[in-house]
Amino acid sequence: MIKRCEQRFWTKVNRRGIDDCWEYKEFLRNGYGQFRVTGMRSKVGAHRVSFMLSFGWFPQVVRHNCDNRKCCNPNHLLAGTQKQNAQDMVDRGRSTRGERNARRKLSLEQIQIIRKDKSSTNVALGLKYGVHHSTISHIRLAKSWRHVSCD
Repeated sequence: MIKRCEQRFWTKVNRRGIDDCWEYKEFLRNGYGQFRVTGMRSKVGAHRVSFMLSFGWFPQVVRHNCDNRKCCNPNHLLAGTQKQNAQDMVDRGRSTRGERNARRKLSLEQIQIIRKDKSSTNVALGLKYGVHHSTISHIRLAKSWRHVSCD
């Protein structure tokens, strides 16, 4: 059964040279290939299946060192943690924190002003900038926008 599943999987991957990305050719969700493993109810990330078939185990997280979501080349895959995967996203400029977030309500300059203002209350600043006072509190405590300094 495993051999048949493996054969079925690799027919859905465009395998090229050893250093090239091997892109998954079938169903994608959020840019990642999705493969139905025999006996499992839901689909599994194709890169995870590739890792398991190549290395014999499923790690907590499979990371791409090529930054190509469709890639299934085992030479481009790394075992890791969610924290490492999140750091990869930040390092590669795919994070939407701060001003890159389309849903943000405040600008970088406003964040710096809020952090420097020691005389106003959170409620007063919340009313001034049109956000909840807890948002102001999180900014001041660096629970949000922690990557911004107020130098």
